[in-house]
Amino acid sequence: MRSIAGLIVFTLILIFQAQAQRDHYASLKGTVIDSASRQPVEAATVSVFLIADSSLVSYAITNKKGEFLLKTIPQARPCRVLVSYSGLHSYAQDFVIAPETKELIINTVQLRKSYAAMEEVIVSAQRPPVMVKKDTLEFNAGSFKTPINGVVEDLLKQLPGVEVDAEGNITVNGKKVTKITVDGKDFFGSDFKITSKNLPRDIIDKIQIVDYRTREAQFNKTTTGNEDKAINLTLKKDKKRGLFGRASSGYGSNERYEAGASLNYYKGPMQLSFIGYANNTNRMSFSGGDFSMSKPVSSFNGGGSGLTKTKAAGLNFSQDISKKLRITGSYFFNNNEIKNLTNARRQNILADSTFFYRSITNSNTENRNHRVNINLEYKPDSLTDLFINSAYNTGQSMVSTGNEAASTSITGEKINSADNAFTNSFNDRQVSLDAFVGRRLNNKGRSVTVAVNYNHGARRLFDTNKGMTVYYGANGANIEDTVDQQAPGNAKSKQMSLSTTWNEPVSRKLDLILGYNYMESHAASNRVTYLFNPQTNAYDLPDSLYSNATSTRFIAHTPNIRMGYRSDKLTAYLGANLQWLQQSNQPEISKPARLQRYSNMLPNANFNYRYSKTGNINFSYSGSSQQPSIEQLQPVPDNTNTLYITLGNPNLKPSFFHNMGLNFQQYNSSTYWNAGVGFNTASNQIVYETWFDSVQYTRPINSNGNYSLSYNLHFSRSWKKKDWSFRIIAGSNGFFNRNVSFTNKALNITRLYHFTQRIGLTYTFKELLTLMPVFMIRYNDTKYSQSQSAENMTKSITANAFLNWPKRLIFENNVQYHYNSRTAPGFPKAVTMWNIAANYQLFKDRQGLLRFSVYDLLKQSTNIYRSTTPTYIEDTQVQVLQQYFLVSFIYTLKQFR
Repeated sequence: MRSIAGLIVFTLILIFQAQAQRDHYASLKGTVIDSASRQPVEAATVSVFLIADSSLVSYAITNKKGEFLLKTIPQARPCRVLVSYSGLHSYAQDFVIAPETKELIINTVQLRKSYAAMEEVIVSAQRPPVMVKKDTLEFNAGSFKTPINGVVEDLLKQLPGVEVDAEGNITVNGKKVTKITVDGKDFFGSDFKITSKNLPRDIIDKIQIVDYRTREAQFNKTTTGNEDKAINLTLKKDKKRGLFGRASSGYGSNERYEAGASLNYYKGPMQLSFIGYANNTNRMSFSGGDFSMSKPVSSFNGGGSGLTKTKAAGLNFSQDISKKLRITGSYFFNNNEIKNLTNARRQNILADSTFFYRSITNSNTENRNHRVNINLEYKPDSLTDLFINSAYNTGQSMVSTGNEAASTSITGEKINSADNAFTNSFNDRQVSLDAFVGRRLNNKGRSVTVAVNYNHGARRLFDTNKGMTVYYGANGANIEDTVDQQAPGNAKSKQMSLSTTWNEPVSRKLDLILGYNYMESHAASNRVTYLFNPQTNAYDLPDSLYSNATSTRFIAHTPNIRMGYRSDKLTAYLGANLQWLQQSNQPEISKPARLQRYSNMLPNANFNYRYSKTGNINFSYSGSSQQPSIEQLQPVPDNTNTLYITLGNPNLKPSFFHNMGLNFQQYNSSTYWNAGVGFNTASNQIVYETWFDSVQYTRPINSNGNYSLSYNLHFSRSWKKKDWSFRIIAGSNGFFNRNVSFTNKALNITRLYHFTQRIGLTYTFKELLTLMPVFMIRYNDTKYSQSQSAENMTKSITANAFLNWPKRLIFENNVQYHYNSRTAPGFPKAVTMWNIAANYQLFKDRQGLLRFSVYDLLKQSTNIYRSTTPTYIEDTQVQVLQQYFLVSFIYTLKQFR
């Protein structure tokens, strides 16, 4: 792996040296002011283009003083500088830097107030690559190069401050992206990865990044200052009428196959999309495993856990009935079969001793589900908003599991062993309805909102459990215990909530928000277990120990008040929720329900200070409560694994959490800093106590004294020139957790220290070459009050490379090296995964792609991970998909009118 890292660094050095020798550069410097106020304009975008082909050379964002500095501007070549700022007229000036000039200072740029949309007067090819518009960060898609037939995810990876991990999760300046819309509309429901992995990038005009806020916050125009991010993709006008999509098919060694299609039809306000696929290469869902049918940049996400066959299909539609009414909806079908073999080795930590547990588990799972969503958006006038979202889900699952397990003492003597076969089948059905209505009243800023939510779920289940457990005694005095059970059952749940707010403007900067929330939930579970009767050859002997009928009910009344202050630099909210909670738990039908009442004060505060248009400091505090689940409350033992019995606890109380965070971020056109610290603590937190009595028992309890501290530090810097771009991403995060639990009825305090360091580089030269090395190191140290400490370190190096040479030929290379300093005996410490592929583009417009790929070239694919808890340390190895070859054909369809 050292040779691989050295080769990457050497290649980057050669590329930079070659680029430096080919061109001669100078700097461009200047200042931007508002012509009316004569004040500096902060966060204006300054872009430089080559006049010959309108290609982007470089860009920057002005600082607080309105100053900008652009380096590496080519000498002796006609260029154009474009200065843009939302709400002001753009400024353009042509220039040439003489060969002997090292720095060119242009005259002070004065921007005049604009009364028309800036985009309407700027040539599309020379739009600024990035614009800051109040609360929106907007990127021009045409300014960022991606491979031919690339998808939205490829485009996002090129944007400064945007990161996409191996699973397709997206962050913007350190904050996760929760939603992606297309022209303001949902695309295949809430699964934004379907959009990022399947929508072609060449139909995208702009990428707009905003804070993700609730319906209520959007309507009342309030913010906490600490929201997640949302992305809106605007389509090019000439792409809003037509048909586009992709289809692929592939077959390979070991009977591996993949097939799929994605089709989109747009006709003005109407949009219809289809997506479907079938494979046995561990691509588990619409967004899993990367179903990006362009060049599969991340197509080596296979492996995973187990061997999976998947069939899936979905439809999505959106129709603007009128300017006031919009309807969207989607339908999904998914069917997968999973075969898995798991090998686990666990060290159990007791107060005065330790023992070991080994298991081999073989499982077969089949899942099938249907999902339907229909959403309605109605705005009868400028003062009223109405949203109705409805969903219906139904699913069936069948799981067959065989488990062989044994426990041994520290000296190697057998304590017990088990051999069980377990099946679990169930049918689920769930209905949900959300409604929101908001009305702005006569006074500016005064508004009222009402939101209603209803969920109803039902499950029918049938379990079987058959096996033998052996308890080993001295001198061969062993005890055998057999189990042969069947357990039909059912469960139901429903939840209803009603919330309303009144927003009253006290002054231009101060708002008073009054609210009330009512929540009621019911859950019931009924399970009857029968033993096998050898006399009747039927399961007709009731087993009361593993049978029960339980019901729970929660009611919460939560009035709240909040004061909000908003100015150009400071946004502050201070409020409190007063919660009255009633919990009724009936652990058995024959016993009366246990009624518990609690009252909590839930304060919340948020202060966001924007010291510049590109930097802010945020402090937040919130209190919240969490109720125990019906599974945690139900006292029926779970003997799925007869060596590890899980119990419920009907005496559990709700938990209360305090969460505090301080965050700082600073960014400009190329550099991003983020740092944060957090503190969390809880009272009556639900943890698990463990004790050993021939087998191990686990039960949830309430405990106090639990808290955690965390920090994160993130840095990103991008360099973008005409032909190449380079990015460095570095991050550090860590946490300390103090957990209080009980082992063998004795207090057990666990202290966990965790640190992660990461650095990644991305270099792109034209559409010819991309290099993406990433190095990561993780350190864990767990200290037990009852036992010794346990520490381990993991290291990983990932190197992705893409070469588009010669013409039409694309080579892909993916190497992943993982090392774990501590694994159980028999498990490998180091694993190297190597995947390669060659793609050849076909036809005049390169709409076809012939692909040959090799997965796991070295036959080392494996999935090993370590879990550390207050009561045990476990190493687990699961079955994975191993080496195969695949030949695929991918076709891109584009027909626009």
